Amino acid sequence: MSSIGFDQSGYPGDSSMAWLKANAGMAVTGFYLGPAPYHGDASWMGQHGDLVQQGWGFLPVYVGLQSGDPNLGSARGASDAANAAALMRQAGFAAHSVAFLDIETGGPISSAFEAYVDAWMAALPGQGFTPGLYCSHVLMNWAAPKTHKVWTFHLPANTNGQTYAPANLPAGAIDPGAVATQYRQNVYISGYGHGAVDLNVCATADPSKP
Repeated sequence: MSSIGFDQSGYPGDSSMAWLKANAGMAVTGFYLGPAPYHGDASWMGQHGDLVQQGWGFLPVYVGLQSGDPNLGSARGASDAANAAALMRQAGFAAHSVAFLDIETGGPISSAFEAYVDAWMAALPGQGFTPGLYCSHVLMNWAAPKTHKVWTFHLPANTNGQTYAPANLPAGAIDPGAVATQYRQNVYISGYGHGAVDLNVCATADPSKP
């Protein structure tokens, strides 16, 4: 049975997390590892233990280098994998938990970017964690050979900025082969006072489990 979740750049606070679970049926939360190269906010980092106790599942995401960065390449991919693993341990995730490397571009993937991604993916298991990828659904055929843990984004047109009632969120579909799909970005939930969120539908109650 699929589970609905959300992700948001900064930790919204304990009361907001409880509100989302009670009123919007949320079961899975994005969890930003930080500070990361393209995500300096570390506000999620102290929250893992309490969120486990509250019954949340997780989509841990590491926002590494992005397309066009001049430092892309294998060496940086390996060092960023070590950084991601250190943040996973610091946050309290169990060994072998999944960390999703964030890829914001819809393609094409340059050779330097692919070298970075491949090195990150290859190095993370040696650091004690399972590598996953967050990417556009159009990159699924590219991503699937690299990992069986792919979290896609697949967004209908003209939905950005819409507002939904917490008891009537739109339904989402998981892309074939993915473990989770982000199906709305930058939308609002009536009664939730902490800004826009992204909505996800997940194949399991805790996608961070290997």
